[in-house]
Amino acid sequence: PRGTILKVLGLGNRKREEIVKNYVKFFTQHQTNPYYPKIYSTGEFTVGNETYFVYEMEYLNYISNEEEVLEYIEDLMEALPRGEQALRAFQMNRPLPASLPANDVAGLVQATYELEQRLGGKAPLDLSMIENIRRRDDGHLVIMDPYSL
Repeated sequence: PRGTILKVLGLGNRKREEIVKNYVKFFTQHQTNPYYPKIYSTGEFTVGNETYFVYEMEYLNYISNEEEVLEYIEDLMEALPRGEQALRAFQMNRPLPASLPANDVAGLVQATYELEQRLGGKAPLDLSMIENIRRRDDGHLVIMDPYSL
């Protein structure tokens, strides 16, 4: 009812849970960056012998209904890990969709580099999976669930 998502982790892969805790902590510390989701609360609770990590974040919309934007972002996120030269080549050879402002793309790229600089190496970046890039109601792009195992 508040327009948020509640995510609960536990009873799964402990390494994955630690990675999620790390990026949620990073997002919490960088709430002024509009390319990271708003995290409203985090915590742990115990049921029986199991401890669960829980966090509440803003609800974000899928962009999968925007085919041209979808393909552009998927390809952009695949180019990023290959380095600056691959990124420049991609941007020179691929026209920016009209509904995607250049400054949003630049900010998304910068936010992704910042994530990798601070958290990279612990798990593979998973942003070419388009479900991990979302939009706010105002259309702004946001990184969600950036790493996976």
